[in-house]
Amino acid sequence: ILFNTTLADSIAALQQQGKNIHLIDAYAAFINGTNRKAELFWDELHPNQTGYDILAELIWQKVGINQ
Repeated sequence: ILFNTTLADSIAALQQQGKNIHLIDAYAAFINGTNRKAELFWDELHPNQTGYDILAELIWQKVGINQ
């Protein structure tokens, strides 16, 4: 959690400098409380097609804003 906070602070600082950089919180999409959403993984680590579709949508939402 400390890493996430530090990363978010670093991204915010770069944005204040005018850098076109975004933080995509994929973790929140793949977690339910404190448990991994098992239906989004084909194993314990790698997303399945549904998981990748969700990840792609999160990325598109950020990238699409700047196009």
